[in-house]
Amino acid sequence: MGPSADWTERSGAVGLRVTGLGISAITHLPDSIRVYSNEALVGNAPSALPAMSGHVEVEADGLVFHPRFGFSPGMSYTVFIQESGAEEPIALPIAFPSRVEAVGTTRVLELYPTADVLPFNQLRLYIEFSSAMSEGQAAHCIHVIDEMSGTELADALLSMDPELWDRDRTRLTLLFDPGRIKQGLRPHAESGYPLIPGRPLRVLIDAEFADAAGQRLQAPFERHYEIGPDVRQHVEPSRWRIHAPQSGSADPLVVDFDRSLDFGLLQRTVRVRARDGARIEGRMAIGHAERSWAFVPAHPWSAGEYLLAVDHRLEDLAGNSLSRVFDRDMGRQDHDRRSEDETVLTFFVAD
Repeated sequence: MGPSADWTERSGAVGLRVTGLGISAITHLPDSIRVYSNEALVGNAPSALPAMSGHVEVEADGLVFHPRFGFSPGMSYTVFIQESGAEEPIALPIAFPSRVEAVGTTRVLELYPTADVLPFNQLRLYIEFSSAMSEGQAAHCIHVIDEMSGTELADALLSMDPELWDRDRTRLTLLFDPGRIKQGLRPHAESGYPLIPGRPLRVLIDAEFADAAGQRLQAPFERHYEIGPDVRQHVEPSRWRIHAPQSGSADPLVVDFDRSLDFGLLQRTVRVRARDGARIEGRMAIGHAERSWAFVPAHPWSAGEYLLAVDHRLEDLAGNSLSRVFDRDMGRQDHDRRSEDETVLTFFVAD
């Protein structure tokens, strides 16, 4: 009887176990076992793809592959085992169960934007989870629902493969179909905007969304949004209000925006510098509806002039940045692209 693959669970984590290898072979195989999703293998040779990240544990009767971020419910995988002296690897296909029964400790921390009203040319959503998640589930576990009709807007979100996760697999970025938002493109002409002004929507995240241990979320999560007018203008830092702290204090610098900005980009595109350009260390926080930004310095403020540097990539909810209007009207000169890489505002900390 040859090698076979099945599932095993330990401390709530699911691993892929391979048995029937023979005692002499087991100790030499941990570095020769590679696991791929069958979706990734379509049209590709395994040698041309990176294998799933994880580690292999040797047991008395075989090997267990533990993925870094877990297996996805309903997805199929193939284990390739390259035995010593063999020309071709052994391929063992296996399907992960489609329904997740065990309830874990992971929950949805937040869905961004936190604003109550979205422009009808809204570009992104972000979901933050309390721990690492499995891949390949967004399409069937996240729903955008028209509140007036109760029907799901099935094609509103762009289908992504691979999905847009951060390094820790705790934040997922979702895109409303940019081809339907951007004027002049065929999807826009054929289907129009994904969202309709005046028609509220509900974003629902199913509890069946599995975490990295293959367990359900503690509970589903949903948020309601009103849909308002479009936004088509550059991000203009000159319209912001800066509230400077007093010297000798560690009070926050607070910046109020003229509109809601992109949560993900706000975390890495706004910086505080000294007059000579040296970066001021500290921690930042983003306010409700992404309409404000606060910065608490690592050390008390000294009196003098400071710089607030804003990277040109910072965007609002509709994808407009300092340098370009995403959903631009080609006939308007005020929508033309700007060349600056950074805008710098000055503020003063008084004695």
